[in-house]
Amino acid sequence: MHVSACHISLYYYLGFAFLMMHHYAAAVKVFTNILTYINRTEQYHTRSYQYYQVSYINSLSLSLSLSLSLSLSLSLFANYS
Repeated sequence: MHVSACHISLYYYLGFAFLMMHHYAAAVKVFTNILTYINRTEQYHTRSYQYYQVSYINSLSLSLSLSLSLSLSLSLFANYS
């Protein structure tokens, strides 16, 4: 058994590290994995004392992955235009 807030924070910082190293595909993959994990286990986090930390990391991961995918799609669109 693991502490889910620690698990979620580890994946968030791993995705952020990939982002800083310009490994965008790996960063999107990590953020997607952690977002699916949070959504799959969301019913258990509401009763936990770590609920606010999990929801904060969830919002950060979602905003980073959305902005990253949007910027990548816009750059691909600009290259093909």
